[in-house]
Amino acid sequence: MQGKKNINWKGGITPIHIAIRNCPQMDAWRAAIFTRDHFTCVLCKNKTSRVNADHIKPFSLIIKENKIFSMKDALKCDELWDIKNGRTLCILCHKNITKKGYKHENHFRKK
Repeated sequence: MQGKKNINWKGGITPIHIAIRNCPQMDAWRAAIFTRDHFTCVLCKNKTSRVNADHIKPFSLIIKENKIFSMKDALKCDELWDIKNGRTLCILCHKNITKKGYKHENHFRKK
């Protein structure tokens, strides 16, 4: 079932974090990160077709600190789209970083 008939229907409102992650600007940000890093994990140096673009300073923290409540707010937030705050990670490294959380000392290291 789709739309109003689905039990998860919330009135047609997409949460802001999902809207940002699925917008064309995020696709462009990801592409810029992958191109810069040559589709290679910056931590383990594996070159694989399955990589993630990761915000070094966590996406959720950027959203919270910059009080982003709408796409208009998101598009004006330079920190969110700064490729210096991004890196390419393989699936395994991204999973390990996520488990440790953003407070882990290596998470904020500079390239």
